[in-house]
Amino acid sequence: MLRRVVLSMVLSSVPFMAMANEPETPTSLKGGKVITADEGGALSKSKGAVFVDTRSALNFGKGHVPGAVSVAYKEKSDKVENFDGSQDQFEFAKMPADKAAKIVFYSDGPTGWKSYKAAVLSIKQLGSLTTTQVAAMETRDVAVLTQTQIRVMTTTQVVALSTAQVVALTTGQVGALTAGSVTALSSGQVAALTNGQLGALSTAQVQAIDVTDVAAMSTTQVNALT
Repeated sequence: MLRRVVLSMVLSSVPFMAMANEPETPTSLKGGKVITADEGGALSKSKGAVFVDTRSALNFGKGHVPGAVSVAYKEKSDKVENFDGSQDQFEFAKMPADKAAKIVFYSDGPTGWKSYKAAVLSIKQLGSLTTTQVAAMETRDVAVLTQTQIRVMTTTQVVALSTAQVVALTTGQVGALTAGSVTALSSGQVAALTNGQLGALSTAQVQAIDVTDVAAMSTTQVNALT
């Protein structure tokens, strides 16, 4: 199951039709989830997600998941996990406008690199989310964001996080916040940080906390900073 608010922005690949002599895609997806055909089928029946067919328009015309959107992924990069996305073409403009929707990418089953790559690149679109879309993210989606995704968030996006979303951040995610993002945190967000999260802050991050926010912290929180 993939969610897109990119983050929700969780994204996925769904097995569809295997191609011979092709390497299989990775079984995990940072910032998203690789799901099975059965899981994809359940989502399709319940209409719980938007399906994006990344195969060619020709193959889409031969048959596709009911209600799926055709957004062909034009692939030139190698079929490896650390592929060079700059070699490929994918029209993000054709993606569903609702960035809070669950998105399921599919192509050719376990060897469906087009869907895998589309999911990877879509997850990297985090920086394009509006503050409203960030605020709409479920806490479980926030919890699976990679440290790289956290690091590229703008200060306005970070400020848009609710206290529940802030609490959902792992210590690794908190440690990935830029000093500018830490400074931008509101008193309410800082007050919501757990002792474990505060203990994960680097010296530079601690120094970036606004003095008014420090004043709003409890004694145990201040002690966690040392």
